[in-house]
Amino acid sequence: MIKAIDVSYCQTDVAYRAVKQDGIGAVMARNGYLGKKDVEFDKHVRNALAAGLDVGSYTYILSETTDSAIREALQTVKRLEPYKGSINYPVFADIEDNKYLTSRFNKKIRTDILLAFLETINKEGYYPAVYINPSWLECYVDKTKIQGRYDIWLAAWTENPNKPTRYDYGQTMWQWGTGKVNGIQGKVDCDIVYCDYPRKIRGLRKNFLPQYKTVTLAYRAAIRSGPSQSARKLGVLEAGTKCVFVDKTDTKDPATGNIYVQLAGGKNQWIVKSAIQ
Repeated sequence: MIKAIDVSYCQTDVAYRAVKQDGIGAVMARNGYLGKKDVEFDKHVRNALAAGLDVGSYTYILSETTDSAIREALQTVKRLEPYKGSINYPVFADIEDNKYLTSRFNKKIRTDILLAFLETINKEGYYPAVYINPSWLECYVDKTKIQGRYDIWLAAWTENPNKPTRYDYGQTMWQWGTGKVNGIQGKVDCDIVYCDYPRKIRGLRKNFLPQYKTVTLAYRAAIRSGPSQSARKLGVLEAGTKCVFVDKTDTKDPATGNIYVQLAGGKNQWIVKSAIQ
């Protein structure tokens, strides 16, 4: 299980390194809603990534038609563009606004809006999922078109991560309530994640994540801080060691002509490619 938090404009000046040190592994950042980007979104994503946290995002759906939902999804994708290849959790649709409970909407209309958003997110190359609570899932959308088709981030508060919710929809994430986390003023929404999303999403080739390859080293090679023999030496991997590198990161060292590739798990860890061939 992975501890996560979800943040929005309500959280400002978050010290994400302290958040990580407090045991949090992932952050879901609200990117905004129809026609409006969350004012804290970019800061949340940049700083969470810089602290080495996994990051996902959610959109607070406000569309009233399927055409609008498609536009709202495309706006979401545009907001994610600066972080393309770095978002390794789903892009969630958060449908809970009270306007959807008026007589202008019924279960079919709400479901069609939600599906239009999710299908567009998927077509644009991202992994879509749904943030929803049990009441909405049972009463206000067609559950049969959601459950089992899209991952569910379930909002079912017990206000205690050690007190499980009584609801079981096969959820992959559970929002259990609010809690205090180091690095954040006041309380913040807290979650538990039940799957390895970075691995799952990379395996499905979604979110434009770099692909990893596992290899066995043919000979002893140095790990360097950059793709060059003159870069700082960080360590050594012995012949026969299994290592994972990021595909398509080939970079030529102009001084030696050697090709270097980036090791997975670190932005500045490089190894000469001939060692893995």
